[in-house]
Amino acid sequence: MAADPQRVADTRDRLLKASHDIDAAERLLDGDEPLSDVAVFHCQQGAEKALKAFLFWHDVPFRKTHELEELVDAATRIDQTIEALREPAARPDPFRLALPLPRRAGRAVRRRHPGGARGGPRGIRPCPRAATR
Repeated sequence: MAADPQRVADTRDRLLKASHDIDAAERLLDGDEPLSDVAVFHCQQGAEKALKAFLFWHDVPFRKTHELEELVDAATRIDQTIEALREPAARPDPFRLALPLPRRAGRAVRRRHPGGARGGPRGIRPCPRAATR
């Protein structure tokens, strides 16, 4: 049975966006002053989009989330080899590290996550060079 052409196109678009995030991460690591914190963010986004594309392709519903472990759980039910992503998905989130908050008139100022996601991204690093810098 042939795949639905629209589903193929939509999945391809999702994977292309994931690939663009990984390309962006690699470019952010090139040069004299790499932006590794932003590169890690794009790596997480690429992993998230790829997992969501996989679930979309298999017609598995998922809630709006940035939690890679949750997406790995759902994807593993389809393909057990994805279990290998569980440990990297559970790594500590570099955006949740304890950083002092700036103070304004005696009150802590809330920092927004770079992507607007509450709580920040998780730590899968699909681009290997991110770990070497």
